[in-house]
Amino acid sequence: MDVGGSILLRECTEIFKEQLQQNNNLLFDSYIPANGTYLIVKEDGTLLEPVEIELDKKSGQINRTNRYFTKICQYDYYSRLIDMNKPQDNKKIIHSNNYLSFFVKKESFQNGKLDAEAIDRYFDAVSHPELKYKGQTLKIYQMLEEEIGGVPRDIAEKNRMWIKENIFQLDVDLSKKDYLKIFFEAPMEQYQRENDRYLVPNIYNSNDYNLEMKGEVYGLPNNNLGMNAKKPFLSSRTKKIEVPFLLNKEEVLLQKKFFDHLMNFAMAGKSNVYIDTDQRTICAFKNNEIIDRDFKGYYLRIQKGKEVEIHSSDIIPSYHPSVRRPLVYRNALSYTPKEHKEGTEYGTYYTKEKIQSLLDAVFFSKFLKGNYFTPQNKLGMNDGYIKRNLIISREAIFDWLYKDEEVQVAKVLGNVSLDLVLGALKEGYIFKAMDCFNLRHSLLEYFSDKGEDTMENRINQIVTDLKAKLDAKETSEIQSDNEYFFAVGQLVQYYISLNKGKKKTHALVNPFLNARTDAVLKKKLVQFFLKYNYDIEVSSRRFNNLYCMITEYELKGQFEKDLMIAGYLHSSLIYVPKEDK
Repeated sequence: MDVGGSILLRECTEIFKEQLQQNNNLLFDSYIPANGTYLIVKEDGTLLEPVEIELDKKSGQINRTNRYFTKICQYDYYSRLIDMNKPQDNKKIIHSNNYLSFFVKKESFQNGKLDAEAIDRYFDAVSHPELKYKGQTLKIYQMLEEEIGGVPRDIAEKNRMWIKENIFQLDVDLSKKDYLKIFFEAPMEQYQRENDRYLVPNIYNSNDYNLEMKGEVYGLPNNNLGMNAKKPFLSSRTKKIEVPFLLNKEEVLLQKKFFDHLMNFAMAGKSNVYIDTDQRTICAFKNNEIIDRDFKGYYLRIQKGKEVEIHSSDIIPSYHPSVRRPLVYRNALSYTPKEHKEGTEYGTYYTKEKIQSLLDAVFFSKFLKGNYFTPQNKLGMNDGYIKRNLIISREAIFDWLYKDEEVQVAKVLGNVSLDLVLGALKEGYIFKAMDCFNLRHSLLEYFSDKGEDTMENRINQIVTDLKAKLDAKETSEIQSDNEYFFAVGQLVQYYISLNKGKKKTHALVNPFLNARTDAVLKKKLVQFFLKYNYDIEVSSRRFNNLYCMITEYELKGQFEKDLMIAGYLHSSLIYVPKEDK
């Protein structure tokens, strides 16, 4: 994390501090302990009823109804290790941080790693912390001990004996690969004090970077930032102090609590965090959930790893859940769909949430919402063209819908939507191709704001004019490039309808869609005429007029695939019955 990131982090932490002052239980309201069996030992040595905790991965929720649940969350929070690189037990069998708690993975019972030696090793370490520290770390601990006093070794010894006498006789299911966590009942202030005893000497990234000024220690925080002898490139050689920034004890403890709060979100599957600088609030949403209120402030993309990781951050000047103007999803091809699932009907869309569902269903076959950040090798989909375009466009779509950034999305969707139409055609998904085509041009209309010059209006006018020309007794002329390409699409559709193959697919249109010049296009049309003319009646006025107008037309502008696709996908004008005279 660079200096700019540290400034952003400081502001976010200040907002978190304000929230924490308003709600002392903020961290515990959303706290999710690790899966396992939780036991509380009363002062007389007897046990309260065990509590089984298991996170529902789909919902990101756990059962919070047990009467001891809040106490367990607090005990657990104050007994955790910062990470496994800073254990009390140097062999990393016991994972708690003080003599009031005892965390062990159940598999350690099965593999024999948990034994009397491991128990003694742990309690020796938490009873005599001064023996494991040296240098700057020892100095920090000695300063802390002057504030909070030494370890009450009589209580530590009592707890040691209870564990040694009871741990192997507990009536607990040890077959699961989760935790057994034991807490000794004590005032919460005592848990907090013993947590500080572990935390303060270990909370900095490395005490080698610490500075002491006016009796106060400043150090480099550990959250999302690593510096050590193996990574010299992370230090700043141009400054007197090599580290990017330093925090005192109160600041670094507050920052840790902020990251703990983020970890609560990450554990619940809420990876999109919004810190509102106006409302002074923090809220988080899952990958497929869009923020439902106006917002101004910071966006953090987080992920659960060994610690909570901030993968990206951004400043959002102004966010609105509604789009700047309605997106009108038009049926430009005027076809009657077999069915449209709820939320994907033709009509007007006002919110980013509804537009996300529309893009997800029509373009990406429901693979967009849950895969904005899924690694490419873990995208489980069979249609290669959807996967390809999802990878190309998902970042731009996310920035538009979740951050209100439209800079890239118009161009990106313009490119991928055409490829999605072509991909659906090649795979034989004709109705999907139609929906993709219609959504493509609805989006192009939204981003370009061309007023009445919509694809729907253009197609309607072309169809009206072309119908009259096909029924005319004398061959007319095509008046524009748009009309020409639509007519070509209609002619190709007619040729393919004459194909007698057992398996007739839309891949037959590929030679025309792949053409780069008008000369190549006309050459392909002649080839298809020679291939299918045995089945075309000489008296077919509509075909004759269409074919003659196309061959006589000289292209004036650029090669246009969209109108050719529109002509191909639109209902046939050659087969339309004549109106009664």
